[in-house]
Amino acid sequence: MKVNSFNSKINLPKFCAKLGYTDYQFVRVPTFGWFAYNKAKTFIGTAFDVVGQAERNQLYKSITKDHPDLLDFEVTYSELSETKMNYNLLEIQLWNAAAAFARKELETYKTTFNGEKKLMKDILNEHGLSGFISNKVGVVSTAVLEKFSMLPWPKRDIRGKLLLPSFCSPAQVCSVDYFAWDSPNTIYPLWMNDERGWYGSIGKRHIITDMKEFATTEGFIWDYKADYWLDDAVVSLSENLDISDCIKLWTDSKFATFTKSPLTQIIESGKVDELKSHVGKLNFTQIQKLEEVTGEKLFPYWKQAREQQVQIGDRVFLKRNNRYYVYKKGNLMEITNFAVEIDKIVRTEKSFLRSGYLHYGNQSVPFEMEEKYFTTNHLFQRGIKEKFLNAGLGVPIIHPDFANRALLIVDSFSSGVSISPEESSRI
Repeated sequence: MKVNSFNSKINLPKFCAKLGYTDYQFVRVPTFGWFAYNKAKTFIGTAFDVVGQAERNQLYKSITKDHPDLLDFEVTYSELSETKMNYNLLEIQLWNAAAAFARKELETYKTTFNGEKKLMKDILNEHGLSGFISNKVGVVSTAVLEKFSMLPWPKRDIRGKLLLPSFCSPAQVCSVDYFAWDSPNTIYPLWMNDERGWYGSIGKRHIITDMKEFATTEGFIWDYKADYWLDDAVVSLSENLDISDCIKLWTDSKFATFTKSPLTQIIESGKVDELKSHVGKLNFTQIQKLEEVTGEKLFPYWKQAREQQVQIGDRVFLKRNNRYYVYKKGNLMEITNFAVEIDKIVRTEKSFLRSGYLHYGNQSVPFEMEEKYFTTNHLFQRGIKEKFLNAGLGVPIIHPDFANRALLIVDSFSSGVSISPEESSRI
């Protein structure tokens, strides 16, 4: 088990309350779990940061053995898991410290340029690349390599390269890359804590589009995790954001407020027609809203773009046009007249609840079903039929040869759905 996995299972609000910390606010970020922060956001941390350095290595054992009531999901103690987690915790701490130290080094680091010894930051400013300085980039100096020699640096000499961190919170780095200051589009990875975050300065509240703009303009390159830290300010958008950038901003943002809606920016750019190529990852409700705002008919393109394929055993199944098919002797055979889209699984007090959309022809309706209906094919088909009839959709049909595989097929197309506790992601 890694730190993020365990941190996602700890109920941090309960944990802090048990310790007597009552002045924190909390936010739960997908993949990374709960963070606590004070009003001024001078402290932002996970449960491992709340307890302090001395207790960190004992936290996993203490909670799993002595305080399982502080967990949202069951975790059984394992000595091997504890060893791996503590190693992962040290790894995270070291890369965060290395990124911070590299930023300080940029203030004084000198290199030879055109035969002259100069400060790196002066070279960047002279070439119009001041954005690197304001956007939290550091430099790989000899001091960085020596101080953090225990980290797995590349065998090639990377002294003088710029160190590029990405963030999962304003105080936590979740990846570290490097690049040459005069080749910012060629980025080499060094370390990643499950996934990358946003690049740059979230404090500026200005979203920029790519490394070219990152080099010249203070701001940050969007990642969905930034949204969880932008509930207290209005965020401006670069005019250089393209259609895919704007769609991602619109679909990701739950808390952020923008000076201009990303959809408005698309309309004003005169590129509404290009939306047809960017609708595949949207859900039905988002497509309806997009059609309403832009006046474009996008549903047919959405259906076509959502085609998926999975292999189960020696058979290949296809989800297309709101139906399921199977390849049989090189041809497609229809096995249902509907499709199920599960986008969320929530843990309730007694069980789990799945929610998403039922797709039937050109109709789509939201639904919720208890987990018990996803335990056997009989219960699944009974639950789906009840939902269809109650929603006035029609009668769901499953080919009799696949009636005993219907649940497996639906689950196989929904295997990446995240599971979250019932509580809000912000407290």
